[in-house]
Amino acid sequence: MYFNFKGLPSIVLTLVLCLSLPLEAQAGKKKAIKISEPQKITEPEKVVPQKQKWSEEPTSFLGISLNEPLTVELKSPIDDFTNPVVSKDESGNVVQVQTKIKDGVIFKEVEDMMISKYGQPHSRTTGKVKTQGGQEFDNQILDWSGENVSIHVESLYERWIEAGHLWELGVVSVRTNSFIAKQKDDANRAAKDAASKL
Repeated sequence: MYFNFKGLPSIVLTLVLCLSLPLEAQAGKKKAIKISEPQKITEPEKVVPQKQKWSEEPTSFLGISLNEPLTVELKSPIDDFTNPVVSKDESGNVVQVQTKIKDGVIFKEVEDMMISKYGQPHSRTTGKVKTQGGQEFDNQILDWSGENVSIHVESLYERWIEAGHLWELGVVSVRTNSFIAKQKDDANRAAKDAASKL
């Protein structure tokens, strides 16, 4: 019997290459590559600053209790202030006490008096009061804000000339936060009603 050994090396080489390939390649299949899912980046928890406790937060002003019926005469015990005006809620409880800083009173004295009673204001701003003639004057504004009550002070709330005298009055308003919220709601409702009529 005659064997042809001349083609044997090429046969052996082909057999070796086939055996060295992965089974998926031999079957004509591509190997799937698994891509890992993207990891969710967790943002750090946001820390909401807590409102600072206002230890001097008042429950009354000029002897008038807030959130209670009016039981005293509306007369200011402080000479620098005019007699107060109060606002009441539907239940008849006082929700705002407002008084004017009299003409000629030095505002710095009023500021010092308020600070000695209620601590440093939580905010200070300077606004502008513009007259009909176009003149502008500084209006110093002090604000305190607590959990239930807020205080608003302005150095120049009203300004006018009468009988040759220039009158300049400031204002102090002590009011409940529920009263402030109701004022905002009423203003928004009025604005919407006015817009609906356009």
